[in-house]
Amino acid sequence: MQQILQTISSEQDWASLVAYVNSLPVNSSTAQERNEHGRKLYQACIGCHGAQGEGGFGPTIAGRSLTLEKFQNGLRRGTVMPMYPTSIITDREAADMLAYLNSLPPVTQRGALRVAVPESAPPGQRAAIATIGSRTKPLMRSSDVSRI
Repeated sequence: MQQILQTISSEQDWASLVAYVNSLPVNSSTAQERNEHGRKLYQACIGCHGAQGEGGFGPTIAGRSLTLEKFQNGLRRGTVMPMYPTSIITDREAADMLAYLNSLPPVTQRGALRVAVPESAPPGQRAAIATIGSRTKPLMRSSDVSRI
């Protein structure tokens, strides 16, 4: 392997090598495993992005054919949603989540922005839900609202 790497001397050679490696078929069981791993990781995101990536409080992210670079940029910047550095979501985990999201069909109807206010909700919780929607803290599913 070292002898092969020593023969690569130009940017074009490296680009050709990368293109070749990227063209190799992926073992389908490995792709399925990564997709399933991404689905499991994504469960922490459903409060804002919906169970099927249909959005709601957050944007739609299913079936958009996002690039890994764009997806990671959204995770790492934290301008609107919380920032998720590699210490929280690794690059591999981000790639697995993206594989899952890109396997979903494109969204035809955006998810609901708000949730119903529980009858037993105190006045402050009612006001918060009415004002900001279904989310009051990061990584909370709409089903958790009644436990605030």
